[in-house]
Amino acid sequence: MAAHAEPGYGSAAGLTADEPLSVRSENGLAGKYAMASFISTIEVEDYEKWRAMFDSMSELRREHGLSGEHVYQDVTNPNSLTVVIDGDLSGLQAYAQSPSLRDAMAQAGVVGPPRITPVNDVT
Repeated sequence: MAAHAEPGYGSAAGLTADEPLSVRSENGLAGKYAMASFISTIEVEDYEKWRAMFDSMSELRREHGLSGEHVYQDVTNPNSLTVVIDGDLSGLQAYAQSPSLRDAMAQAGVVGPPRITPVNDVT
């Protein structure tokens, strides 16, 4: 089950302040699960700048029912990140479409569109 966040490509960072992120399920099964984890892979211009933005958005994530954030850096490129957040698809969609998030990502130097994949723990 794959979903993608797809902003426009109007700025050098791949994000513009006036284009919302969207999350869609490719096979229609994402809404079947009440809770899931969302794995987002992104490239950023500067990790420290991005991290400050990410931390400042914690209240917005909580307002949308998202929790359990984990951030991983690629061992060879500290600006290549994988972010895992727990929640439900509707909460993720509302968060991804938030103008506050869209603006923060553009200002934080996110390069290109993030790829968001919802997954379920089957262990």
